[in-house]
Amino acid sequence: EVGGVVKNLYATEGRHVKEGDLLVEIDDREYRLRLERLEAQRLRFLSELFLEKQYATTGQEASPGVIDKLDKTQAAYEKTSEAFKKELVSQADLEKAQSDLELALIEAGRKKDEIMASTKGLTQAEVDVKIARMDLEKTRIRAPFAGIVTDIKLSPKERLDPGRELFTLVDISRIKVKA
Repeated sequence: EVGGVVKNLYATEGRHVKEGDLLVEIDDREYRLRLERLEAQRLRFLSELFLEKQYATTGQEASPGVIDKLDKTQAAYEKTSEAFKKELVSQADLEKAQSDLELALIEAGRKKDEIMASTKGLTQAEVDVKIARMDLEKTRIRAPFAGIVTDIKLSPKERLDPGRELFTLVDISRIKVKA
């Protein structure tokens, strides 16, 4: 699922492997550096958000009218959610009620931290770090099940593109021999 240069090829023709055995290692230096860069960026966004919150003036409480509106919107959302579970209202009605609730929460100042994090880019930075970690894990290709390696289509130091077929892993647990 990721590309790169084959660092180590542990798969050999006819080799019996167990589920989870390491078959191929792709050079992960580029992926490690990308993860480090994204983690540093996430940390920068987090520290900016912390500093802004630290030195921000304390906000005023929402007016009683806004709180009343929030309570009514919350009740309407819960009613719509229950009706949706019973298939009495559509998905669009549920999404409208959810949107109304989120707007009421924002107006009442209840989503301040989430909004600040989003506008500072922290939310996207956290997602980017998770994706980079997943890509780094994918540089170590493991056997998804026990079987026999056949039809190897790569060699050490070869450059791989994502999605390329590397070899065939035959699941021998399903083979029945009758005499």
